Order: sequence, then structure tokens, then C-alpha cells
Amino acid sequence: MSAVAQKPPQTTYSEVPFSYKNPNKSYAPILALGEERNLILVTSKDETSGKIFAIKRLLSFSQARNPQIRQVPHENVVTIREMMLHENFIFIVYEKMRICLADIIALPIEIDEHHVATICTEVLKGLQHMHEVLNLRHGAITRTSILFSEDGVVKIGNFDQALWREIHSDTASDIKALQTVVQSLRLVWSENAHVFLRDMCEKSARALLKSNFLAQSPGPRSLEPHVLFATITANMPWRFCRTIVSKSA
Repeated sequence: MSAVAQKPPQTTYSEVPFSYKNPNKSYAPILALGEERNLILVTSKDETSGKIFAIKRLLSFSQARNPQIRQVPHENVVTIREMMLHENFIFIVYEKMRICLADIIALPIEIDEHHVATICTEVLKGLQHMHEVLNLRHGAITRTSILFSEDGVVKIGNFDQALWREIHSDTASDIKALQTVVQSLRLVWSENAHVFLRDMCEKSARALLKSNFLAQSPGPRSLEPHVLFATITANMPWRFCRTIVSKSA
């Protein structure tokens, strides 16, 4: 008796909540980060957990007037909590991450190949999810869009423009951008690493995840010391703020 083929599980999408409300009504600002102060750490006024979120403030554009943004939660893609359009600004509320890859690169320590393999594995899993499930091309993979939580979990962030961009046949551009980032992490590479870097010129995220080079990854928790060290030494400009909407906060 032949086995009955099982259908793959259906992907469940959820729309990102969107409103025209003033973010100051729902969130209490703590700190404004960066030179432009367009990234604001906040707590929700509707929750008592004290959990911190990050709000990114962007200038509005026509596609954002009535967006229908879908997302499927994934461990390697930063989760969007909600979006608001207010006073010609788009406010995107994200889960808060600890640091970015640029902070780790700035450390006075060498990044070992097995750590590079870990970072690549996690980012490629996130890109595979974006390309195949969300039908999105990121379009801006850089040292600052690869983010880390306190326990070393690696997630892709800074995909604001990707939310309004249809996927193109050149999703390979995301892989090539990751290749550029990876090449900047070390000066000396093993033969397995050279093969992996060459493969990044022509293979998809799914295919690259089968690479022998990635087999040496000990998992994201191995990055915890780097995240802790980078958190202590990172020097992003910040200031206390009392409002989310005003750019002069």
C-alpha cells in the first residue's frame, strides 16, 4: 500500500497593524539614538511588563498611505509590532535588538571563522525566509542591518523600504551584499571559506545553507561574549527624550 503524500503546511500570514494615531498616545519614549535621533527606545503605555521596543521614524511617501504589510514571524528576522502614519512621518515599531555587526567589527578582537559561519548561517536563514516566504528582497544588507540580541541571536533588520518593494529576479543582490560584508570580517580564510565566498556569487540562500563551511558553526550562543563586549564599548550618540513625534526631541 503506497503512502499518501502529505501536503506541506500552509504558511499563515498576519498583517502588520496600521493606524493614523499619534505614537505618543501608545508609547512612552526613553532614549533617542543616533545623529538624526530617528531611532527611539520606548515602552508601551498599554503594558505593565516594562518591555522595551524600538521605533524608527521615516519620512512618509505615497506607498505608505494605505499599506498592507504581511509578515510571518521568523527567528532571524526582526518582528514588526505595528506601524503608524502621523504628521507626514511613518513610525515603525520593532522588537528591540542589542547591537549590530558594525559594533562587533569595531572590537579590538579577531572574529574567528566559526563565528563568521554562525553569523552567515543565521542571516542566510533570514534571507531565505524573506525571499521564499515573504516574497521580499531586502535590498540593504550591511553591517548595520545585521542585528544581535543579548544572547547572540542574529536577526535581519533595517528592511523598511523592502516592505514596499516587490521581489525581483535579482534576489542574488542580497547574497552579494552579504558576501561583501563577510569579506570584510577577516583577512585570512581557509579553503572551505574561499569556496563558500565563491559560491555566494551564484547560489541562493537555500543552497548556501548546505555549505561545508557553515557546518563549523557552534550556534548563536557562541556570540554572547562578542555581544556583551560590544554593548559595553559601543558609543552610539543618544539623549533622553520626552516625545516621539517631534524631531527636535
